[in-house]
Amino acid sequence: MSLTARYAVFTAETALVATLILFPCSGPAGVAARVTLMIAGGAGVLAVLLLGGLPWRRHPIVVAMLTFLIVSEVSAVLSVVPTASAEDSTKTLLRMLVVALLLICAVPKPEGDFVRARRTAQALVVGGLLLAATGWGMWFGGFQTHWGGLVGPLHYNEICMVLVPILSLAFAFLVTKPSWWHFLICTVLMTTALMTFSRIGWVAIAVLVVLWFWAAPKGRRWFVATATLGGATLALVVAGPNIAHFDTVVDNAILLREDSTTELDGRVMKTMNIMDLVTLNDRLDYAWKPALRLISERPLFGWGYGTSTFAHLTLGDGPLLGHEHNAVLAIAVQSGLVGVVAWLFWLAVLLWRGWMSRRLDGHDPKRWLLTGVAIAVVAEYLVQGLGEPVGNYRMGVLLVVLSAIVVLADGPPVSWLKPGE
Repeated sequence: MSLTARYAVFTAETALVATLILFPCSGPAGVAARVTLMIAGGAGVLAVLLLGGLPWRRHPIVVAMLTFLIVSEVSAVLSVVPTASAEDSTKTLLRMLVVALLLICAVPKPEGDFVRARRTAQALVVGGLLLAATGWGMWFGGFQTHWGGLVGPLHYNEICMVLVPILSLAFAFLVTKPSWWHFLICTVLMTTALMTFSRIGWVAIAVLVVLWFWAAPKGRRWFVATATLGGATLALVVAGPNIAHFDTVVDNAILLREDSTTELDGRVMKTMNIMDLVTLNDRLDYAWKPALRLISERPLFGWGYGTSTFAHLTLGDGPLLGHEHNAVLAIAVQSGLVGVVAWLFWLAVLLWRGWMSRRLDGHDPKRWLLTGVAIAVVAEYLVQGLGEPVGNYRMGVLLVVLSAIVVLADGPPVSWLKPGE
């Protein structure tokens, strides 16, 4: 490898690690994360040119991921709302593609690179701790949600959405090598995620803990249980009387008749009843039905990529929520049923590789890292995706990173059905 190529590889990987650390707490317009990603992108492209080749076919996960990105870009080109789609596709798909190429396709090693996979996971965990520190700083400074929960540089639901996959990776390190340090990290992330008061996030966390307790070796399950109980206990203590608001929801029937900037206060809050539970807090009427109508009108490639597509198309159609409140519906509205199939195929390949990791030795850290990714996909993209759209910018990039961890740890698979071990 030439000196220039070595410098390019070093710059790309250093900037990518910095991006992954800054990514969880950078906010939608995180300048530092964007600048480091630009540096990584430039250095990565240079490295690929100098080293030659772009082995995009070397793993089924890479094929599945790039297929989804291509379908999403096609939906942006065919968009009915080109301005919104162009903005979102440039901001989101380009970042996802750059991260994918750099983490997976650039400068590959034939035997895989578990060290690089582990470093990527560790960078995400550090980013999660940085997000937790930022959120707690704001909470103790008097900034809280209308329920009294944790806020931060992201929306409270987004904080939990980012922390759920990161928590799964932290559990992977805890199960691989139990220590007080790993235990403390899991406890802090658990407390922070619970204190967001994200109800769909709580469900995702419950699924994550159950799956980890099932997957972990019997001798190490108590580490998972203790970290979970410790985090939950600490959350109950710091939440204090605010925990009484756990069954309080936004009264959308009132809020949607107000100006969109109406502050969420006692006037638009109510205690959850059985109807709210059945309709997932009015999402059936104000989000899911309009989304299904849009899908039926343009089922193939949808209306155009981006989180604002739904809002643009339903503007003026009466009181509606700001987005589809469901990952599958969001992707179907934006990129059609073709996009949904591509996205679900991507998730399926990831889950299959996680399931296949059971063949590895129980002392192999690679097994638990792959298990952590699979559990993260179930808890976040399938469970939490029932109530929130998780296919766009932040969660889309995070899914790319999770995919990269699997590919880097894997090495080249011998076939689609029997991934390399």
